[in-house]
Amino acid sequence: MKNRIIIGVIGIPIILFIILSNIVWHIPFLIFLIIFNFLAINEMHHMFSLKGIQIQKEILLVAGLLMILGMYVNISFPEIRLDLRQAIFILAIILYLVLMIFKKDYKAVIPVISAYCFILFYIPYLSSYFLLLRSLPLGKYYLFLIVLLIWCNDSAAYFSGMWLGRKKLNIKASPNKTYAGVYGGLIASVIAVITAGFIFREYIIMSFFQKIIIGVVFGFIVIGSDLVESILKRSVNIKDSKGLLPGHGGILDVFDGWLVTIPLFYFYITISGLVKI
Repeated sequence: MKNRIIIGVIGIPIILFIILSNIVWHIPFLIFLIIFNFLAINEMHHMFSLKGIQIQKEILLVAGLLMILGMYVNISFPEIRLDLRQAIFILAIILYLVLMIFKKDYKAVIPVISAYCFILFYIPYLSSYFLLLRSLPLGKYYLFLIVLLIWCNDSAAYFSGMWLGRKKLNIKASPNKTYAGVYGGLIASVIAVITAGFIFREYIIMSFFQKIIIGVVFGFIVIGSDLVESILKRSVNIKDSKGLLPGHGGILDVFDGWLVTIPLFYFYITISGLVKI
């Protein structure tokens, strides 16, 4: 637990600084996203290799990098109408299908292609929405809000579950999850939204009722995101995606909530009109 607290105290201010930084062209956030993708793809590749599914990691890393850079180019040059991220995603899949033709053994083709597509979608495709949200007008404030919500939810769920959790949820994917952890995470999520809304009240314009709804709904989504990661780890019989961060596990254990929650939050604030595209 001590390591978990130390990592949080050091890491959270750094990430929040990167999110709020006004350095031109989102360069710090782009660098953060590239590093995240490199580490996360390596971890996911390792998880699939434990199931005997061997994918060429180098192609995954290059395709993931190009997808992030493609999104960055589209944001920086909106006159480019082609969705470069999506184009690279499709071309990378076609390229891998072509490479499969030259394999001597075709028995593993479907599992390998399925894993390849999943990794590219789950990590670079979904994480590109981090950059897309950050690039919106006032996007950095809404990104701050949702990241604060995710971290408060995770931390409150962990500590309230550890200190108060007696009754288990009985979910096979995560047998240690408790009702106290869920309630603690949801309460913390609502508090996080209210806090971010107060700090940036000139930019985050929403009613008190909206803040409560966002806190509860996206609090549940964060919990669901964590369960998705738990399912993946259970499928290969590991507790953490990797021991990169003491007290947390791997990079996916720390940022699993981001991968599902942030794209859905992006859809919500753009469809609801909170932010104009």
